[in-house]
Amino acid sequence: MEESEHRKTRGRGLKLAALTSLASKGGNIVLQILAIPMAYGVLGGESFGVFAMISTLITFVLLSELGVGPGLTNVLAKSIANEDNHRAREAFSTAFFLTVGLSLLGCLAVMGVVMAIPVDRLFGEKFAAYADTMRSGVMLGVGIVFVKMVSSLGDRARAAYQETFITNLYGAVANLTAGIVLVLAINRLPEVWFMIVVVNGSLAFALAINMIHLWVHRPHLFPRWKLVDPAIAKFLLHDGLAFCASLSLAPIAKDLGLRLILGHMGGPAVVAIFDILERLMVFVFGFVVMFTFPLWPALSDAAARRDFEWIRQARRRLYLLALAAATLFIAGLTAFGPWAIHIWLQGELTLSRLVLFAFSIYVSVHVWHHVHHIFLAGLDSIRLVAVVVLIELPFFFLTGYLGYSWHALPGLFLGLALFGLIASFLFPYLALQRMRNLEQSGSDDSSSPTSGLEPMATAAS
Repeated sequence: MEESEHRKTRGRGLKLAALTSLASKGGNIVLQILAIPMAYGVLGGESFGVFAMISTLITFVLLSELGVGPGLTNVLAKSIANEDNHRAREAFSTAFFLTVGLSLLGCLAVMGVVMAIPVDRLFGEKFAAYADTMRSGVMLGVGIVFVKMVSSLGDRARAAYQETFITNLYGAVANLTAGIVLVLAINRLPEVWFMIVVVNGSLAFALAINMIHLWVHRPHLFPRWKLVDPAIAKFLLHDGLAFCASLSLAPIAKDLGLRLILGHMGGPAVVAIFDILERLMVFVFGFVVMFTFPLWPALSDAAARRDFEWIRQARRRLYLLALAAATLFIAGLTAFGPWAIHIWLQGELTLSRLVLFAFSIYVSVHVWHHVHHIFLAGLDSIRLVAVVVLIELPFFFLTGYLGYSWHALPGLFLGLALFGLIASFLFPYLALQRMRNLEQSGSDDSSSPTSGLEPMATAAS
């Protein structure tokens, strides 16, 4: 009876998260649909490329969090399953002060790099004319990202409590507000800094309000220095690095690395095209993430309660989701992409079917990787995922460089997709192996009250 009740709670949380994600992620898609053609048309191709490069660089600050947020979600999910309210209080306070310190260091590091290294050396000589704009944009963006990093802990806590839908509702309001401001003011303020504030600042503000609401609703989570636990801090840093490597470092490094390669080989105009394609990728992932991210803490909860039948059902649904999303994206973008993008960007840019087909294959491989990353993270095997993605990272950049040298953007995307097939065959095996290990073990370590301080097991354990 108790197991059935827990399944209902997980199912209800996932359904609410998915429904509200339609409003939040759908609103973000609408914002992007509005922002990109308006910004591209008002700013021009090269200035839009500058905005794209700044956006990527300030996002890189997120790496300084070192995976503390995802680690917090896992610790809280286990504490909730074990009804250990004191451990939850200690975990949130420790994560909060740790994130504040790490975020400050990351922001200062990025600002130091941008101020110390000439823009033409850092991004390519064609960006030299925009040096002042890039420096001021980075300073502004870094401040916004700091607020976002600290406030995102509220989102991580919501996920552990199966309350992702509340964060989604705040995100929906923020996207609506940002869209209205953009439509009303972009022609009066055709500046890179304005785009940074609207596109990045709206989410940071929503996350801040969400965390304040969390503290009102769950006052025991309000951070207190006396609750900081060095043992929890060590765990969050230890396993947080694995989360950071697989869910933050690798994706951000890949994105920034490809932009730097394209910036040096093709210039701002090519970076602008790549940014537009990457935002199409965000649209696809926005749909997939609606279902995958709420599933991650639910998997942790199911593993702590040894509900393996529910986990098997979740894995099958993840596979169906990935295959459906990939099939629709490849067919839709290849068939209708050139026409839709031409209308979307009001004739400012035309892309061939070859470029869009190659890009859709590349995105589909990433979707397949992503669902396995989430599944393994939910089953405490994130370290193994981190090992795989870090090993493949230098080969990813080499493949991208050779692919672009061979056949420009089509060569870049097809080369990266073919390279990604290696991990595409590896991850399903790792997921099955992890399931077998959990079922064959006498008891799942994650169910113990002290498991939040122990190293996560890997699929190879």
